[in-house]
Amino acid sequence: MAGSVCAVLLLANRATATSVRPVGFDELCERAAIIFRGRVAGTSSVERRGTQNDPVIVTEVTFAVEKVLKGTTPSTTTLALPGGRIGNRALRVSGVPTLTVGERLVVFVAPEGSAFVPFVGVGQGVFRIEWDPETGADVIAASDLRRLRRAESRRAGSRNVRDRFAVGSAVLLLSRFEEQIHALVP
Repeated sequence: MAGSVCAVLLLANRATATSVRPVGFDELCERAAIIFRGRVAGTSSVERRGTQNDPVIVTEVTFAVEKVLKGTTPSTTTLALPGGRIGNRALRVSGVPTLTVGERLVVFVAPEGSAFVPFVGVGQGVFRIEWDPETGADVIAASDLRRLRRAESRRAGSRNVRDRFAVGSAVLLLSRFEEQIHALVP
């Protein structure tokens, strides 16, 4: 019994939390090396060697790129996210989004090697696209829009948030979101 408690305590000491400060829209655009709109074409969890040569599970996510909004990237690009499942082993990293084949997204990719997650602000650099039957157009998913509005309201005046991100409206059109990116990206 004492050995079990000791092992649990040793494992508890190795666990760390993911803590990420809110990132405003201007900073997302500035820090991203690449911004693109695309569809998740495939996912595959693989084992790699970590920084201390220990085995780590990562999920390679392949995107079919529809439109590049900043930088350059091929029409098919693959990013490795920490976490995934191989057989009966799984690794879940708090804050790292779980992406599903077929899902459409706007992705803000961090410069290579600058972060353990390839997105700016971990999951903050991923915006899901949904079809809105009321407008007949693609929109940014409501949960992602709420997160963006919260981050912006902490960083900027409420008028700025209201003007840029359609506060008072339930939706933010994808076309408007992309216009906001183009206004900030040379």
